[in-house]
Amino acid sequence: MKTVLIDAEKMKDRDFHQYFKRRLELKGYHGNNLDAMYDVLSTLREELRIYAYNFQEETLSDYGRSIWRTLKELEVQKDNIHLKTINISRRY
Repeated sequence: MKTVLIDAEKMKDRDFHQYFKRRLELKGYHGNNLDAMYDVLSTLREELRIYAYNFQEETLSDYGRSIWRTLKELEVQKDNIHLKTINISRRY
């Protein structure tokens, strides 16, 4: 099983795709768009847990909401993909 932690504040524009690719440690090329992200994730066979922190749906850009909808659609379509939002707090 692979677990990936993503910063939802990065879900602003197409730059997210490079960030997400690094977080997933994907090798090779995939386009910087939602269709390519969907295609790559839908071919994964291993369990994938994606945890999004700093998530506030009301502050997402339009593109950020599209990213989130695409990830949620993948979660519904694929039994091996799981998506959750989490809160992270720092304690000193």
